Amino acid sequence: MSDRAHIDISDSALQESYSEQSALDDLLVKLATGGFGFSVSLGAFADDPETVWLTWSWFVLLAAVLVVVVSKFLSVAGLRAYFVSERHEDAAERERARCATEGLDRWITRCNVAGGVGVGLGALLLAAHVAS
Repeated sequence: MSDRAHIDISDSALQESYSEQSALDDLLVKLATGGFGFSVSLGAFADDPETVWLTWSWFVLLAAVLVVVVSKFLSVAGLRAYFVSERHEDAAERERARCATEGLDRWITRCNVAGGVGVGLGALLLAAHVAS
């Protein structure tokens, strides 16, 4: 396989990966903001000891949204680093950019996992409020 064909396959695989991560980010933001809106409509910021689960669900769901927003910024930075790594003429610069891309990819994955856990935990806290 020629180097050009390898680069084309790598480009395609990376673009698909970032596309999937972007779709996951979008889904997590929609779920977290929807859950937050639903929890606010249930409690309407009531200052009642019985709303402790609801209050915690607000914080967790908002944190999930913030984590996913950070993930979006990291995705953009990762794409930029990847294109620098593939297009730069200096081999050392390409390797530095490639390492940065791999590091950003790990952080994006961590953010997506944290956002998913946050949405799930927020939903559980919301369910605990409804059940109490």
